[in-house]
Amino acid sequence: MPPKDAWTHHVATLHALGIPEPGTTQPRRRPATLADEQAFQGVAPSFADLLPWVAYLPDTKCMLLDNGQPVAAFFELTPIGTEGARTRLVAAGA
Repeated sequence: MPPKDAWTHHVATLHALGIPEPGTTQPRRRPATLADEQAFQGVAPSFADLLPWVAYLPDTKCMLLDNGQPVAAFFELTPIGTEGARTRLVAAGA
């Protein structure tokens, strides 16, 4: 039998997914520890460590790859700060 109103239907859908009804109190979780904080601030492994290069060839300014082919392309990626930056939408042709 379908629920009589949208709220009952919404709560039934949440319950079917194992999600409690909004506004109900949840059991307290343990507070975050220093180890939890440090896990969020750790440095992820670099993809560069997975690249198949063997050595740098200064005369040709190339990297020697593990298959013997001295080819590589280099790009410099620079992060830019965006916190507090104001975004302005401009109409096409304006």
